Amino acid sequence: MLSSQERCELERAGSPDVLKMSAGKHGEGRIHLEVDKNRHQVAIQGEWWYRGVYTLTPHTRGSLLVYQVYNVAPGVGWWLAQLFQGPEHARKMDARLQALLRTIANQLGCAAEMQRLVSH
Repeated sequence: MLSSQERCELERAGSPDVLKMSAGKHGEGRIHLEVDKNRHQVAIQGEWWYRGVYTLTPHTRGSLLVYQVYNVAPGVGWWLAQLFQGPEHARKMDARLQALLRTIANQLGCAAEMQRLVSH
C-alpha cells in the first residue's frame, strides 16, 4: 500500500494511463501488476500460467467487478496448467473473490454481493 507521501508524489508527477510494476524474485513467485485506468482494469500475472484481470464497470446497483482468469503458460505448459493448476484455482476462486469483495466493501463502508457468471 502506498503511503500518503508516495500518493502525493505520484499525483504531482502525473500518472500514466497504464502503470506496470513487478514484485518478487524471478523463479520464486515473482508477480507482475498492471493497472489501466482508462479501461478500469487491474491485472495480476504470475511467472508460469496465471493472469487474473479485474475490470470495474458501472452497474444499476452500483459497480460491477468482473474477474477473469487466463492461462498464459507457453507451449506444453499450457496443457499442464489446464490439467493441474486450473482446477485447483477454480475450487478456491469463489472464496478468494468473496473475501476480496468483503474487504473492499468494508473499506468503502458499503454492501457487496457476489453473483457467479460463467461464460465459455
